[in-house]
Amino acid sequence: MVETAQRLAGSITLDSVVRLGSSEDPASIMADAPFRACSVGRLGSGRFVVSAIVGGGQLAVYSRHGRFSRDIGGPGAGPREFGSHLRVLVGRGDTLYVADNSNARMVTLTSAGRVAHLFRTRRPVSDLALIGPDTILVHSRPPGASEGDTRLFELLDPSGDTLASFGEPSSRLGPLDQWILAPDQQGGFWAAGLWRYALYHWSDDRVVTRVLIRRADWFPTTQDLSPKRLSGLYTLGPPPAMMNALALDNQGRLWVYALVPDAHWATADPKSTSPRFFRGQFDTIVEVLDIAGAGPPRVLARRRVDSVLGSVCGTSLAFSVVQTSAGDTRLQVLAPELNAGPGRGTGQAEGAGS
Repeated sequence: MVETAQRLAGSITLDSVVRLGSSEDPASIMADAPFRACSVGRLGSGRFVVSAIVGGGQLAVYSRHGRFSRDIGGPGAGPREFGSHLRVLVGRGDTLYVADNSNARMVTLTSAGRVAHLFRTRRPVSDLALIGPDTILVHSRPPGASEGDTRLFELLDPSGDTLASFGEPSSRLGPLDQWILAPDQQGGFWAAGLWRYALYHWSDDRVVTRVLIRRADWFPTTQDLSPKRLSGLYTLGPPPAMMNALALDNQGRLWVYALVPDAHWATADPKSTSPRFFRGQFDTIVEVLDIAGAGPPRVLARRRVDSVLGSVCGTSLAFSVVQTSAGDTRLQVLAPELNAGPGRGTGQAEGAGS
């Protein structure tokens, strides 16, 4: 699908839902949470669970009004303890699937907090999703060429048994071959690699049924991902464009969140990472794609946002991390909406400021 000059049919609003966190909370939210897949989940009661907590070792639960409610777990390697690199996925009945990369395992917690399953993971989990009510789709970046199974995706049952393993990695990208996921309602899923605007749909029998390639002037088709360039990510030039999140809404439209260099990019000290730092490095371009039917998709709307947006795992909600005047962090949950008629194509999401 090649970008052509067009007048888009709709516009995008990103309305504030709730802001999570306060100065009285026992822990802060990580500034880079929007870059981390499944760092935020929504519980059935409207509460939120966050895995991107500074220091790790726990999940934080917030009320639907944004107040800290309780934590889950604690630091360590025991059955109900966690390491520092976590991802969380909310399942049926508020079951929590916690990918604990520091301890190389997945822990399933019931809504009451009881450990239902605990099993080892073969590689660190980069993203995860539910396919149907109980099947866990896991994506892991490939290891070195001689380090066993390098396939990108794995389907697991709740006890951790492998149902399928598929997806050949890129020999050119190697360990940089990281993907983002969005399950559909038919047992399949959409996925995209970070470094190219190309969308792939896998059916419920693990066959690629569609490949949608976007060629837009704001997302280069080739990028310098050499070790030298990545080691100077924020100092040798603007950072590369990357696909950051995908989400399907209840109308079956695909929402794409792509990061591009900030419109006023300037070099910055990467040691001082904060929401303000990331906001100065990246903008988010949000696109809504009509993917109905077998033909090429249609871009319904596009908006450029002056902050980094991620997706609330398994939902159509988005979020950003904002910085208070005291330098603390808050997590701003946003409701993306597609509106009829063109609107402003750039700007800042409500509540998504510095």
